[in-house]
Amino acid sequence: MKITKEIKDKYIEYVCVYRARSGFKEISQIPNESTEEELRIKYSTKGGISAWLAEKLGIDLLELGNLEIDNEIKEKKEKIDKLFRNQFTQKRKDGFGSFMNFYNWYKSFEDKCYYCGTSSDNLKILFDHGKLHSDKFNSTLHIERLNPKEEYSDDNCRLACSLCNNTKSDLISKENYVKYFSEPMSNFLQDLKDGKIENKIRI
Repeated sequence: MKITKEIKDKYIEYVCVYRARSGFKEISQIPNESTEEELRIKYSTKGGISAWLAEKLGIDLLELGNLEIDNEIKEKKEKIDKLFRNQFTQKRKDGFGSFMNFYNWYKSFEDKCYYCGTSSDNLKILFDHGKLHSDKFNSTLHIERLNPKEEYSDDNCRLACSLCNNTKSDLISKENYVKYFSEPMSNFLQDLKDGKIENKIRI
């Protein structure tokens, strides 16, 4: 069977969003799924979670094995796992309700900063090539609250680079940051990437 994009997306949903690989308890939390005890009885002698996963995806265990070593899948898993570990804090859990809601919110945006428009790929180039140096920050986009006085929610949050997120902080309103800082930050990062300027920090 050809592994389609739909199958890959479903695999990501089960493994990275619902955390199905963590155990039958996590699987039982999936809407309309069987209880933990029922899952254990049905799959414990048939191949465990792998058998459940293959059945849900409509593929066999060999195809599942090939899917799990697919480079595209591995890259997506790594990115989502990092998002889950580093970004889904208790405050964000309270605001979004579940990681599925948080993940769907995350997927609804392009992988770039809301303010300066710089993509995470370009930020990675800047950090990897030493054009940006930091002991605290990297190319990972942050979850930015447009209004820092309000809770985390899909309406109040956007993706932002570490530079914009920390420059704006809770000191500058969204409107003033967009008006006075977004374009200069975008120009700075583009010039830095193009080699037009340097950003040497003395120790």
